[in-house]
Amino acid sequence: MVLSPDGTHLAFVAADSNKKRQIYVRALDQLQAAALSGTENADDPFFSPDGQWFGFFADGKLKKILVQGGLPITLCDATMIEEEAGAKTARLCLHRFVGAH
Repeated sequence: MVLSPDGTHLAFVAADSNKKRQIYVRALDQLQAAALSGTENADDPFFSPDGQWFGFFADGKLKKILVQGGLPITLCDATMIEEEAGAKTARLCLHRFVGAH
């Protein structure tokens, strides 16, 4: 579970009744979390520093998606990244790509 940089949203990975994993987002002023379409098979979600994007790993790729939803963007292959080092590398990669758009 991760908290947005501004402290207003939580994001977490959960499985639905069909055992499909994806990112769920919940505003802290609301009771319900909503599944973020396009994040199937997600692992290790994290917010971009500006809080506008999620980065996550899925299907051997590092991807990003706008917090409000939309189509995910594949940033790079991520099959060989170690979990601890990968999280730091992914954040740097995402920050660089977000800043370029």
